[in-house]
Amino acid sequence: MRQHQGLGRAVAKALAQEGARVAVNGRHQDSVEHAAQQLSSEAAQPVMPFVADVAEPAQAAGLVERVRHEMGRLDVLFCNAGGPPAAPFTDQPAEAFQQRWR
Repeated sequence: MRQHQGLGRAVAKALAQEGARVAVNGRHQDSVEHAAQQLSSEAAQPVMPFVADVAEPAQAAGLVERVRHEMGRLDVLFCNAGGPPAAPFTDQPAEAFQQRWR
């Protein structure tokens, strides 16, 4: 199972703990549901899971529409997606950026 961690999870947790209604997103159903359950427990309020691959424009648009429909509105969108493998910028091949950010 993939784990949600790092900056995106920390932001989701902080917002939920402050009382914001939070939705989390990922590409894998099991890991998104697991992250939402953990965050719900830690924040003592529901965090809703949504599955979509936001690298695909149609899925990203559908995600925004589903969140708006199920949660009533969308006030803040924190975009946090994986990129090239971790390494110094100067060590990254040009293909790492061309494939991900086209």
